[in-house]
Amino acid sequence: MIQSSVIFTLTFHKHFVIYEVRGGNYMESLISTAESQNPQTSDSPYSANDTQSQYTLQIKLRSSVVEEFFDVPRMKIHRWEEAGKIQAGHEEHGSRKIRYFDAENVRKMVDLLGRKQNVDGTYTYAIWHNKGGVGKSTVVFQLATMMSTLMGLKVLVIDTDGQADTTHLFNAEQEVPLDTDDFIDQRSICDILYDLMDPHNHTEESLKESFEDTKKTILPGLDLIPSDDRVVELDYDIRELKGKGIITEEKGDESFDLSSVALLKKFISFVQETYDYDVILIDCSPDLGDMNVNVLFAADCLLIPVELEPKAPHSLKRVYNRLIKLAKMHESFSFEKLLIVPNMNERHDVKAVVQTRIRDMLPNFSSRITLTKTTTVVKAIGQRLPIFNYQDPNAKWMAKIPEPAKRLTNELWDLCHEMLNLEEPKPDHHGLFKPKGITNAQ
Repeated sequence: MIQSSVIFTLTFHKHFVIYEVRGGNYMESLISTAESQNPQTSDSPYSANDTQSQYTLQIKLRSSVVEEFFDVPRMKIHRWEEAGKIQAGHEEHGSRKIRYFDAENVRKMVDLLGRKQNVDGTYTYAIWHNKGGVGKSTVVFQLATMMSTLMGLKVLVIDTDGQADTTHLFNAEQEVPLDTDDFIDQRSICDILYDLMDPHNHTEESLKESFEDTKKTILPGLDLIPSDDRVVELDYDIRELKGKGIITEEKGDESFDLSSVALLKKFISFVQETYDYDVILIDCSPDLGDMNVNVLFAADCLLIPVELEPKAPHSLKRVYNRLIKLAKMHESFSFEKLLIVPNMNERHDVKAVVQTRIRDMLPNFSSRITLTKTTTVVKAIGQRLPIFNYQDPNAKWMAKIPEPAKRLTNELWDLCHEMLNLEEPKPDHHGLFKPKGITNAQ
């Protein structure tokens, strides 16, 4: 029975507000989304407050999971440990001591196994769709952590969405004190582009300083340029440059391009030439504002996640026509690769029909990979965990990775290969490439 006295509690949390209505044995909690779960109090296998870590995230893969992923004998791992080539961590879990490997040691194993992927040059992907809710930020998070940890690549993520969802997922948003307004905003992609609006900041020294002052290290081999809500203001300021064409300032034999569509391209080109990143992933907002036009000009490749709903083909046709229009307006606008990737797919007749329509409409750009919808990824994201590191908190610690997580891990692995033009994994390999009993859901 609900008592008549009811207590309303308003709790200010880091990313959301929890409203609790309590009365006797009745309690109702309204929480914004699963993505807003607090990793410090969740059942995540890492703690975001680990003072031993220099990274904003931690990955802890159990030894048994590593053996299954890479199809490597346990004795070989022990020999590497004895030789000092890798080092396992240990955690108490009840009466058991659990062995795990962090991202740095997993990368070392990838190298020891000779499985570090050789990528030709730097791939710069924009992950964009003019429709929200298709999972862009989640896809960026999963691809970046997989490429850097399990493939041994060096990855840079650039968040250009004013909602900063990707920045949040990487645990890199700014802590805002509630007791004072006297604090300095952390640098973001906005500051980099504002710097570039001044031609005097186009020197190699200035670009490097701008990059290093803004970059955050998320994991070994994974860096982030964060975003914030100033992107809306930046979009307006970029728009002010329109109509002015290319503004140049002559300095010796050099001419600096300050076109309203080339700001980010200038920065990306500098990063490609100066740093040894294998992959740059740019997360975009769901629109075609001036910031996103900058992103599309800066990217070499485009990945469009799409949810297989009835209006998806029409939406994609509009996107494609817009890209064609930009290509006609600007000779330098082109992509080496364009991939349309069905995301959050379920086995359903309507979705199958929609997918067939998309492939018939744009056959040259439809990915061979379909990413499956699973509640497991929602739970993993809620703990800021990549899907390959997810452990069901209700299962025993030594339990193997859940089957839905295996399936999506495998699909993402295949997508990484398709994106980077790598040799397709061998179908008879029973490690990470094709986990036992798991096939790609099309």
